[in-house]
Amino acid sequence: MISIDTNILLRYALNDHPKLSPRAKDIIEGNSKLEVSRSITQIAGPGVAGVLIQILTAPLAMMLDGLSFLVSSAFLWRIEKAEPPPASGTRPPVVSEIKEGLQVVLQNPMLRSIAGCTATSNLFGTIAQAVFILYATRVLKLDAAVLGIIFGIASLGGLLGALANARLVKQFGVGKIIIAGIALSGMGTLLFPLAGDVVIVAVPLIVIGQFASAFGSTVYNINQISLRQTITPHHLLGRMNASMRFIVWGAIPIGSLIGGALGGMIGLRATLLVGGVGSLLAPLWVYFSSVRDLTEQPLPLEEPAV
Repeated sequence: MISIDTNILLRYALNDHPKLSPRAKDIIEGNSKLEVSRSITQIAGPGVAGVLIQILTAPLAMMLDGLSFLVSSAFLWRIEKAEPPPASGTRPPVVSEIKEGLQVVLQNPMLRSIAGCTATSNLFGTIAQAVFILYATRVLKLDAAVLGIIFGIASLGGLLGALANARLVKQFGVGKIIIAGIALSGMGTLLFPLAGDVVIVAVPLIVIGQFASAFGSTVYNINQISLRQTITPHHLLGRMNASMRFIVWGAIPIGSLIGGALGGMIGLRATLLVGGVGSLLAPLWVYFSSVRDLTEQPLPLEEPAV
């Protein structure tokens, strides 16, 4: 029932954008559905994980998590989509393709600002995440079941963000929503160190922070990913996406290392504060770029007829 209802809501919301081309609507709808699916699993996953850890212990819960990837593989195997055969001829060297992908991202002002914004958010967000569980279990004395419930409730923000995105974009414009989404995500992270060590105060603030962060990051991701896909030529999408992920995901292990080191040197709450304050720097990348002035998603770049 959830998937049927969300499909109807997403299509209804997209009908409010008559200016969008069919391909642009497909891109936005597809990214919205991906975020809805991710949000639903994040709502159920943490709560189930907390209960399993309490009942079966952590090693057995992790084993079940590993088995779940086999189920995912089975669903992927059932995808029946005819893929066009690769173009015949000599393929350029891998190094040239990597270089071309990086040039697409770094030479386009919009893509460059999105890469910087997402990488900054990932870097400082991961600094906070590296010590958050230690803070929750050692300082607040929360157990796995409570943490699972907190994350499950907070993940509702992601689902609501995916469903509300089209309405928000229609009212405020794509550029402003991209900026507001990543800013809200950073403010949610900043609530963690401000929660203090009194459980009755800290838990509601953590739930609010997680909810805000999930809502903001979902809205941000739907619009920035759709923007990336519309302004990039179709034949360069793979290289653009690979280069973008190299930049933005490359910040994650660096943030984890910095977060772990800072946690040992300045303490858990201070490290959370560094992550929260630093996350608020991310919106500056898109605020001082042409992305800010976008009211609608640009028309997709169509490939020339062959």
